[in-house]
Amino acid sequence: MVVVGILAVIGLIWLASGLVLIAVPAWWSTLMTGMVSSPDRRFALTQAMILIGLLLLIATSALQTVWLWVGLGVIAVLKGMFFLGAPEKLRVRAVNWWSRMPTWAHRIAGLCMVGLAVLLTIEAVRIVP
Repeated sequence: MVVVGILAVIGLIWLASGLVLIAVPAWWSTLMTGMVSSPDRRFALTQAMILIGLLLLIATSALQTVWLWVGLGVIAVLKGMFFLGAPEKLRVRAVNWWSRMPTWAHRIAGLCMVGLAVLLTIEAVRIVP
């Protein structure tokens, strides 16, 4: 039951993030730029990314498409480690690249996040006896 709760929280975070990214991509981009540029907020953001990635690695072993969730967990951990330890110039370049992407690309990324959130929720509910 705890695993389902953890996966449900991750799904809710992804769902909310995806919906915001679809609805107001410019605000989301500004928010993420501010979070990555501030050392304290960047530390909290990267720790959350790494924690979510590790939880996906550990909690999804009972799901059918474990390879998908493990892959996403690895990507989340690597992304968090990149933003935590990358040199300032490289981080700024990555954030600028993300900010310059067209609005439709942000909305597609949000749609993918919503889809993954729904898929994770469906798979988590299946493991409940």
